[in-house]
Order: sequence, then C-alpha cells, then structure tokens
Amino acid sequence: MKIIIAPNAGFCYGVKNALKKAEEIKTDKIIYTLGELIHNQQEIDRLKEKNIIPVDSINNIKDDDFLVIRSHGVGKTFYENFGKRENLIDATCPSVKLAHRLAEKYMLLGYQVIVFGDKNHPEVLGILDWGGNDSLAVLKESDINQINLKKPILLLSQTTQSVDEFNIIKNLIEKKTENLVVKNTICKATRNRQSEIEELSKVVDVMIIIGGKQSSNSNKLFKIAKNFNENSFFIETYKDLNLDWFKGKNKIGISAGASTPSWIIEEVINKMMSEDKMEKEQTMEELLLEMDNDIQPGDIVEGIVIQVDKENIVVDIGLKAEGIIPIEEYTNEELPNVGDKITAVLLQKSNSVGFPVLSKRKLLDRKNRESQREALKTLPSKFENKEEFEGVVTSIAKSGLIVKIGDVEGFLPASQILLNGYAKSLDKYLGKKVRVRIIDLDLKKRLPKIVLSQKVILGEEREASSKDFWDIMEVGKVVQGEVKMLADFGAFVNLGYLDGLLHVSELSWNKRDNLKNMLAVGDKINVKIIGIDKEKNKISLSLKALEEDPWQTFINNHKVGHIIKGTVTSVVDYGAFVSISKFVEGLLHISEISHEKIAKVSDVLKVGDEIDVEILDIDEVNKKVSLSKKSLETPVKKDEPVEADKMVYNDDAETKSVTLGDILNQNNKNEE
Repeated sequence: MKIIIAPNAGFCYGVKNALKKAEEIKTDKIIYTLGELIHNQQEIDRLKEKNIIPVDSINNIKDDDFLVIRSHGVGKTFYENFGKRENLIDATCPSVKLAHRLAEKYMLLGYQVIVFGDKNHPEVLGILDWGGNDSLAVLKESDINQINLKKPILLLSQTTQSVDEFNIIKNLIEKKTENLVVKNTICKATRNRQSEIEELSKVVDVMIIIGGKQSSNSNKLFKIAKNFNENSFFIETYKDLNLDWFKGKNKIGISAGASTPSWIIEEVINKMMSEDKMEKEQTMEELLLEMDNDIQPGDIVEGIVIQVDKENIVVDIGLKAEGIIPIEEYTNEELPNVGDKITAVLLQKSNSVGFPVLSKRKLLDRKNRESQREALKTLPSKFENKEEFEGVVTSIAKSGLIVKIGDVEGFLPASQILLNGYAKSLDKYLGKKVRVRIIDLDLKKRLPKIVLSQKVILGEEREASSKDFWDIMEVGKVVQGEVKMLADFGAFVNLGYLDGLLHVSELSWNKRDNLKNMLAVGDKINVKIIGIDKEKNKISLSLKALEEDPWQTFINNHKVGHIIKGTVTSVVDYGAFVSISKFVEGLLHISEISHEKIAKVSDVLKVGDEIDVEILDIDEVNKKVSLSKKSLETPVKKDEPVEADKMVYNDDAETKSVTLGDILNQNNKNEE
C-alpha cells in the first residue's frame, strides 16, 4: 500500500508565525497567549513546557508581562484598551488582518458587515467588533433573515470556512438584495488545502484527516473528505488510528488541519508504516524539499504579504523560508499591505541569509516583453494598410522622439513631426499624444526598426481639406476664424485649411482703433472675405466690412447747408476736427470759428466741447467735410463816435459859461 500526503497538510502561515513569535521571546518570565495559540492539545502541552501559557482574560496578568495575540486576532476594542501595553506581541494572521481592515472600512461607509462563520469563534468575534454594532455572523440560511436589507451589505468570511458553503450563503443573499459587496476572505492556504483534499479523496481508498477536535478548519476538511470518500476518518494523534481501516486498501491519503504540527503527522505515518508494509510516497520534510526543488530561479510564484519593513516586503510563498522583495522595487508605486496577494519572479532560491529573493519588476519586464512579441507580429499588416496609431511620447532622442504605440516603441524623427519644417523644440512633446503611421519597418534586426511619421497624416489631411475648403470660399462670404498671430500690419486668422490676412486698414472704420486693443491671439471672430488668390493660397479678410460704411451713411443723410451738432475731437493750429457722425469728422477751419479775429484756436475750443456747426462743403471723392460755426452767428456792430459840434446848450440863465476845456473833457468822457 501507498501513503499519499496532501501538499498543504499541516501548519498554515498564520499558525506557524504565531508559534515562531511566541517561542522567539527571550525571557525567564511566563509568556501568556490570549487564548490557545493553536487548536491542538498536544502542541498546547508542548508549549506549556516552554512556559507559554494560554489565558482567557488579561485581568490577572501584570502590565509588563509578555502577551501574545494569536493568529485569530482581536477586536478593535482590545487595541483601544490595551494596544499600548509594553510587551504586546501581535501575531494576527495577515488574512485576518485584511478582514479587519475591510470590516472597518465598509462600516464607516455605512454598510452592514456580515461574516460567514461561527459567531462564537474568536476570529469571527474580532471581525464583528471591527465591523461595528450592527455587524452580524451567519452560518446557515435561517440566519440571513436577521440581515438589515435596508442598508448596503458587505459579506466577509471566517478565514477557515468552506469555499463551497460560503458561495451558497453568498447566492442566497444576492437573491434578497442587489446592494451587496462580496470579499472572499478565506485564506489561500485554506482554499488550497480544501481543493487538494477534494481531489485526493477521489483517488484514494482511505482518507485520513489529522487535527484537533476543536479546530474549525480541521473539522471542515474532514467534512469535505467525507463528501467524496465514505472511508474518511478524523484523528488527533496516531493513537486514534484503527488499522482495520486499511485492510484490503491500496492507497491511503493523508492531510492535516492548519493547527497540526509536522511531528504529529510524522507520528501517524510512522505508526501506519510500522504496523503494515506500506510504501510512503512523501513525508512533510520530503514534500517541502521537493516543492523547493520544483521551483527554480526565473519561475513565477504567488504569495501573501506577511510583513512590510524599511528594507523588504516579506512574502509567504509556501516554501521553507519566506521570500523577500527589496523595497526599492516600489519607488514609483504604493507599498502593498499585509495580507495582499503578490505575484513575482524568483531571482534567487536563497540569498546570503537563506531567504528566496523575488522581483515584481522582473515579472513586469517579462510581461512587457511577451506583449511586445505579440504586438510586433501585428505590425507588418498595419504597415501595409497604412494604419494610424495614437502614441504617447515616452522620451527624447538625439534627433526625434521615442513614441509608445500599444506595447511597442517606435522612433519619430524631428523631420516627421510637423507638416512643414523641422521640429526644433522637442521637450514640449514629452508625455504628449501624437498621431503616427509606420513609414519604415524592419523586424529582422535584433532591435526592430520602427520609424513613424505624423507629417504624412497631416499632409494627406491638408490635401483632402484643400478641395473642400476652396469649394466653400467666395468673396463676400462671412466666415468664422481664430486669431493665430498679430503683426504690425494686421492679424492672421485661421480658417481651417489656411490663415487669412486681416490688414490693419480692414480692422475698423474708426481710424483711431488699435489692433492690439481690439484682438488677441485665440479670439474667435467673424470676418468677411474680400479677396481670394487660389494660386498663391492667399485670402484677404475684413472686419469692418461687416458694418455699413459710415461715410456712405453720412452722405445719404446730410447735405450742404445742414446744421448739425458735433463734438470737438482734436484742436490744431489751423482749426479743429469735429465728430459729426459715427466715424465721420469734419474740419472747422480757424477762419470759420468766429467773426472776430482768433489768435489761438485753443483759446475758444477744447476737446470734448459740443458745438453746432453748418456743413459748408462735402468732398465725396476724398471723403472730407468742411464746417462753419461763425455762419450761425450774427456779426457784432461797433458804437458810433460822438461829434464835437453836437453839443446841447441850456439857455438856463443860471448856467455857467462854457470854455474850450469843458468841451474837450466832454468828448473824452464820451470816448471812454
């Protein structure tokens, strides 16, 4: 007969780690564990011999005593009350830690936390405490009726539960609510162990499950084995063996729960072999050695993060020693959390201190190379069909850009970036998207030659748009464009296919308007086409042509002799310019301001003065208007002089005699 041992039989990482932490404590004092460190009485007895004692409460231990939190973990309340104890060693399983984090996170988001598991199991009690007051444990269909379906639901699992039974509960809850988030927190080791037992039970004659009677996961393993093989038996030690079970049988399968130490498994195997001539296929040590030998540098391995420190990420990959990933590999990304799953490449089976060295970066490089090989196979057809790619500029080369298109990189020469000319400032393209086509391809070289061009795409588009553009352009048409550049002589306005010129003379009817005050680069404006030269690819534009000519409006409404009100806009030596209509000014010559002689125009007129004027003349050819102000005023008449011989004499007898001096004085007074 042959004995076949399941690969994952025995301690899981969580239990192994808890035992290791407890036994590594260097002290002469008693080391206490919060509850039994392992659900195996024989192992508990062994630990007691090492002064490692389980307690149900910390009330009777001193504050400076060593206390180990077992792999089942504890609730948030415990950490709040006792988390600062001096000698507290936390050996919570990473998978349980993950369940704690999820429970708290979703509780804070307003979810009701549901845990599939035994409500009295210490692991479940801890998760429920992290999940808040309304968290709930369910184990069978009737328990689901207690769920508050008015709230969103988070479904977790006790880490040692059956995957199949978890899925049954999940399906039942899904029928009652659509607002359900499912996180399968059954640990990887448990799932692997369950799958192995299912497969092994089908091919052996007898299946033996070794584990403590109080161990949750051991009981579930036995239940799975029994479902597939009636000749399945659950034992704690070799003393429980009944050799009659093996009579007439050829193959015996053995597996063990997560709390079963390897020495108990060896005792069972040795007992079976000593009582009958059996051929042992594998022992635990041989199995681990074989597993180590099966994995070689370069292989891809999976594991669970069990520790993150300043130098390494420690990963349980199921071998004798945990693997390490140097922290430097996470320079540009977020560090993983304890409990996270990781896939990496094995670089070394054992470094100078005996640890396997892993690399995530090498795995990514390998995946990239595989993707590149597949992508390269598709390039010839894309090259032949002149397909367009959208690429991202990843780096700057000496005379061009390196562009990533899909999973491969190509070279975009500086001469192939722009429609016209050579792109000189390449730094501005870094990280930007470009449209490219393959114009040269050679995959036979060690480094594939992939030359790209954006210029050919832009050229074809320009050629195609040229015909459409000229078909719709005509003199007199109003089009919209975008101001691309300002110059002293005008503005260039992009119309799609090309830029048209808006000359300063076509900017406004108001000669005082300034180009830079009216327009800015990027402005979208309507303009009228006033000239087209297809051969020279030139279009002349006008902004003022969108309005009626103010001069024409003026002469249509005014004639010589009309009296109008105007505003003085400027004063010069020879007169003043007066605004008499929108964008129309007339000249009020100095001789037409007043009947009286004027030395300086500024003595009688100022900019901003409103005055009435008469139109004297309209020169329609030269667009000039002559005005007069004095024509609206009456000339001033001078006083007549008093003649010397026109004196009035009074015959009054009392009147004094008149002398020549009296007459002269009288004349002087009159002149005054």
